[in-house]
Amino acid sequence: MIDGYYPQATLINDRSVTVADILLEGEKFTVNPPTLSPDITPKEPHALVIFPALVDLCSRSGEPGFESRETLTSLQNCARGGGFGRVALLPCQPIDRLAMADFFAAYVPRPFLLWGALTSGGQLCEFADLRDRVVGFAHREPLPDLLLLRRALEYLQPYQKQSFS
Repeated sequence: MIDGYYPQATLINDRSVTVADILLEGEKFTVNPPTLSPDITPKEPHALVIFPALVDLCSRSGEPGFESRETLTSLQNCARGGGFGRVALLPCQPIDRLAMADFFAAYVPRPFLLWGALTSGGQLCEFADLRDRVVGFAHREPLPDLLLLRRALEYLQPYQKQSFS
């Protein structure tokens, strides 16, 4: 447990780096707390760095299908332990239907970000159905046909989504 009072901790955000006293309680922290309980002992100065959670845009999971390797829960726990607040899953199983997107969105409090499948069964997927549910579209392996890649990029252009192959 890392709860406690950290004098001269480093607080990093998107605009600045600040050194301040931090009182950490669970997942909440207070910058320069006005009063401290007498039973709280200060930790070593400069022993804590707080920064916004990272985003992993390129993860793979064994679930669904290979839960013996890794479950979505274990993936979330590992990501959180490494400082990642959000994880985007590449399509191990093609995310080509809304039901598949809903399966991954059910994980709370932090649902997974998803890459939709570019193709399913050798044909382009229906991008319009998934455009609000995915961060972009990807393929598990390089596309075998350059014409298919060209069409995918042309069809994706109006949706302003990333493609990853």
